[in-house]
Amino acid sequence: MKTKNKLSLLTSVLLTLLLGITLTGCGGGGGSDDGAAFIGQWTGVEMNDGGEITDLTAYADLGLEITLSINDDGTLAVDILGDSNSGTWKGKNASTISVTIDGEAFDAKLSGNQVTFDSGDGSSILFEKA
Repeated sequence: MKTKNKLSLLTSVLLTLLLGITLTGCGGGGGSDDGAAFIGQWTGVEMNDGGEITDLTAYADLGLEITLSINDDGTLAVDILGDSNSGTWKGKNASTISVTIDGEAFDAKLSGNQVTFDSGDGSSILFEKA
């Protein structure tokens, strides 16, 4: 009887560990859902050029917009005042993607409904979900 209880306890512990390993393998850290929250249409709302902040929403009425389209197939398109560029992206985790546009690679960070593209040289563009 004592051996049966130990075997049941050991089985329970092993099943719990197996379940934990399975769930850990399915969430976070490189899974196919990494970056899913980035997918969609975005509009540029602020540009920081070395500390000089420009409110991009003030120019929208003039048709001068910066837009970003992040697609679920790993591609993206950014239109800066009529100049279109395409690129690729890959999810790093739920709040960061790696972006490559015209051979330049950088990270984009998600915070709420905003994405920041930071070039690393003191300039960045803040986008909001359209």
